[in-house]
Amino acid sequence: MADLHAREPLVCLHGLGGSARAWDRVLPDLRARHEVRTVALRGHVGGEGFPVRVHPTVPALVDGVEAALDAAGVGKAHLVGNSLGGWLALELAARGRALSVVALSPAGGWLPDSEEVHRVWRLLVPAHDLARRTERHLDRAVRLAPARRALLRLGVEHGDRLEPADAAAFLRDNARCRFLRPILRSAIPYDFTVPAPDVPVRIAWSAQDRLLPAPRYSERFRTLFPEAERLLLPGVGHVPMYDDPALVARTILEVTSPDAAPARAGDTLPTRS
Repeated sequence: MADLHAREPLVCLHGLGGSARAWDRVLPDLRARHEVRTVALRGHVGGEGFPVRVHPTVPALVDGVEAALDAAGVGKAHLVGNSLGGWLALELAARGRALSVVALSPAGGWLPDSEEVHRVWRLLVPAHDLARRTERHLDRAVRLAPARRALLRLGVEHGDRLEPADAAAFLRDNARCRFLRPILRSAIPYDFTVPAPDVPVRIAWSAQDRLLPAPRYSERFRTLFPEAERLLLPGVGHVPMYDDPALVARTILEVTSPDAAPARAGDTLPTRS
């Protein structure tokens, strides 16, 4: 007999400068349990543009995802997001669109105009500029494993293990994100303060995250979502779907379809001392 969770909708949201392809390695396990949709964010590869007179901001991205859910006839869904996608999932949950939330290294856990958000700007903007300048040469640049590891180190811990074509696609998606700067600029003064949703929430941080390391970026989520479960995922970088898709799938399914994955996905995230 099929379990009661098997056909519940599950929606995957990628991060800033990424694309829906980030979830490709995880989808087979998720589709065994759910009706899965990946949403390409506005202004990103595969996504729609921003409507006329709509500025590229975080709320506009949330509106875009909500419009995509409406168009697909999805009222509530299990929401899974990485980085910016995790932030959007929590915003959508506050709008009543979630059955549950799994946020993987979510962005937004900083105070407005803080050093933490300015640090993210200093890391992401130069990486984006480099990807744009070298886009025509990416296929050649990623041929060697050490080069893949170096070029992807901000997002992937084991970039050297990716196939060259996958590494080039990862970087090319970033290069072709036309609105990375304005979206990130809009996040600098934005105060991410939403009511905690009355649904299960799991916030899982990548142990090797160089962009949003847990000791620096996770604590505000404890205040915003005091009932959320907090995990630390070992051996993975900021975009953990590339490093360990099986671990990511278990991390999600333990929440959305708990009978499918009895083992814990990671270690409990400690409080910063």
